[in-house]
Amino acid sequence: MIDTIRNLSMRDRINSLKTKMMEEPRYLSLEQALIVTECYKVNEEKPVPIKRALSLAAALDQIAIRIDPQELIVGNRTAGVRSGVVSPDAGISWIDREIEHLHDRPQDRFEVRPDDITKFREILLPYWKGKSLEDVIYNSIGDEISAIGKVAKINQKDHAQGHICPDTEKCLN
Repeated sequence: MIDTIRNLSMRDRINSLKTKMMEEPRYLSLEQALIVTECYKVNEEKPVPIKRALSLAAALDQIAIRIDPQELIVGNRTAGVRSGVVSPDAGISWIDREIEHLHDRPQDRFEVRPDDITKFREILLPYWKGKSLEDVIYNSIGDEISAIGKVAKINQKDHAQGHICPDTEKCLN
């Protein structure tokens, strides 16, 4: 069965979609981060789970959608098929350190529009500094996390990306 799948040829439609995706420049996208931030601001008094639910609903309602005429299944987190999403509620320290250099770092490069750097520095960073999940973790168990971090990286405390989390059970065993 695996050999059959490996030997399948790519259809013209799929090849065209893949080519478009690979040729599209990769940009940092602040669209979702700005929507989430505004939602948190207007719902400041509500519990975090409610703010998360409301911000998800707002993002699903407001994020721009781009549909290629060749697509049969549509949807993405950004209008760009390969854009990088910022999740300020999870953590912003990494983007604060790297935003000016995302375009020339050795791995996973993203172009960043000058206007997006301004929005990040003037809107997102001031609001989320001290409020993100990353900040909550460091304020409550930062010393322990730092000590563990010298031995093994157990999780990513400043990103909202499950696809790069290690197999913690395997690492600990």
